[in-house]
Amino acid sequence: MDREKLREFFDGVEKLSPSAGYMERNVNWFLHYILPDFLRLGLPSPLLDVGCAYGYYTVNYARHFESVVGIDFAPSRIEGARKYNRRANVSYEVRDLASDQFELPPGNFKTAISSAVIQHIPPESRITAMTNIHKVTAPGAVWVLYDDLGESEDPKWDGFFGRLSLPWIKRHVAHLWQPRSCELMAKGLQGEQIHRVVLDRLEGTP
Repeated sequence: MDREKLREFFDGVEKLSPSAGYMERNVNWFLHYILPDFLRLGLPSPLLDVGCAYGYYTVNYARHFESVVGIDFAPSRIEGARKYNRRANVSYEVRDLASDQFELPPGNFKTAISSAVIQHIPPESRITAMTNIHKVTAPGAVWVLYDDLGESEDPKWDGFFGRLSLPWIKRHVAHLWQPRSCELMAKGLQGEQIHRVVLDRLEGTP
């Protein structure tokens, strides 16, 4: 499945609730397992929520951060986020993380977070995605990922899903991001293992 087909899928998916999220990663699950863990890291504003969908997580981050921007490549999701999950300190933007035309003000965000995002980006586009986040984060920024993690340096891709892997990060984007920690944090409601990976932004040249 190429990026345009992925966009069409995520733009039109019907099982996603604007208020509750996916069944397997719903807001109640997030509030119990993910948000408290993330807040314990004590990271600063402003926050970039990468792949925010309808903003059901984003609006909860915004209760703890002074400023939050949510981005997603599916226009209908950003439209829904602006409608259903508004908050004064949150803005939402349509942005394709894996695009060469990705644009946000450079060097602004001190913290980035993503959940089940990178694993849906085709492997050949992941370097672009991680370079783009590097471009728009500040020196010393931290990127926290909650994803299903694999061990393979070259994770298999089924056209829709491919696990994130620390060996791949160390091989392909070590000049941009340095893994600080990796811990198994929770299981999704369908049994998938969710790891928290903390990446420190390095001063490499994108």
